[in-house]
Amino acid sequence: MLLLRVKKTFRKLVFPLILTLAVWPVYATETLRLGVSSFAEHNINKGLIDPTIEAIRKAVQPDKLEVECLELGRLQNSLKNGQLDLVL
Repeated sequence: MLLLRVKKTFRKLVFPLILTLAVWPVYATETLRLGVSSFAEHNINKGLIDPTIEAIRKAVQPDKLEVECLELGRLQNSLKNGQLDLVL
């Protein structure tokens, strides 16, 4: 009788917990949003931007990095509205 209760408890509680933990890494990844000023495209520092983006991409793995090049006004609004996590 006790063994039957343990099996039922396992099926109801422990088994779903194990399944949840098994798939958690798939759902744990997030998207980090990076805004890059369009001013940087015509700047002497442009050669630093691509290597910086790649370094950030490697640093945040397994999360995804989404990069958007924006005019200064849109960049400020996106940052103010919480649509960006980082800005270059």
